[in-house]
Amino acid sequence: MTRESRIERARRMAAETSAERAAQRVEERKRATAEIAEMGSEAAISEANRLRNDDSIGYLGPIATPSEWDKALGAAREVVLEKASAGELLTYGELQIAAYHATGLKIGHSMYGRFCMELNQFDDHECLISSIIVHIGTEDPGPGLLPYARSLGIDKPVATLQREVFATFAEPGIDKPDIDEPVPGT
Repeated sequence: MTRESRIERARRMAAETSAERAAQRVEERKRATAEIAEMGSEAAISEANRLRNDDSIGYLGPIATPSEWDKALGAAREVVLEKASAGELLTYGELQIAAYHATGLKIGHSMYGRFCMELNQFDDHECLISSIIVHIGTEDPGPGLLPYARSLGIDKPVATLQREVFATFAEPGIDKPDIDEPVPGT
């Protein structure tokens, strides 16, 4: 076997392995997305609390762990879009679970804002998908959403932003959550 034929064989094997691994990653993401989507709220709260309190789990960061950050963004985006297509809000805890399932790392409290902003950067649509990511109990997005939206030239109430996400992604026949218009100025 000549050197060139060995190189060509190695390239073919690498391409096949790469394609197989990519297919495996897609299947893993689909499984994790379905698992999170089916997780009841109490189970999600319990899992999110476990992750938050487990000091043995490392943190994601766009500089410290760039490849894991990108994997977490991809997995989180799938979960957000799954929830949006079902007409459902997503909690920060569920976002944390998606990131952890994809990478084995967790999102640090100070990184949620940036993480959510980057989720929007994937989007070719004119809606902010991060507007449906909310705190448990209050069902309000984080405090950075409206300033971020205004920095993009979008000056709309949260309820309007959320309705736009559901209008864009929800499957026909799906009941959207009741989203009340907030008090002006909030």
